[in-house]
Amino acid sequence: MTDNDEGLRLSRQIQNQRTSLGGHEANLKRLRILSGGEGSMVCELDVLPSDRNSHGTLHGGMICTLADSVSSWAFHVVERKQDSVSTDLHVMFMKPAKIGSTIVIEAHTVKRGKKMAFLEVTIKDKEKGFIVAKVSHSKIILDVGTKLLKSNM
Repeated sequence: MTDNDEGLRLSRQIQNQRTSLGGHEANLKRLRILSGGEGSMVCELDVLPSDRNSHGTLHGGMICTLADSVSSWAFHVVERKQDSVSTDLHVMFMKPAKIGSTIVIEAHTVKRGKKMAFLEVTIKDKEKGFIVAKVSHSKIILDVGTKLLKSNM
């Protein structure tokens, strides 16, 4: 198995783990991962009527979810033993994606420090090639075993 094959396998494994938890990311089961590994991931998604906003185009919240999740998954292909949480997600909405179109989501880890990771995402219209959104995403890297919420159980 080549490094690219292993990266793609790990990317799909992370997608399956995260979407099977039943939370918000469960909506991303239909995301098709095209490539992954070494802190990067490329996916595509068909924009459905259920993804629309009141203007009939891809909802900004869905764009944010895609950017947050895909860049996090790309990061965790390399950093599988440590958890992370988002500290900042900056989105520049550039042109709306229409219902029925296919978008391509390209995520890259720009830098990984001791406590922070910096990621970038570009979302494009697959057929026409225009940029739908550009995203910068920062994450804090948690120490192994860190719990975010204390359980009352």
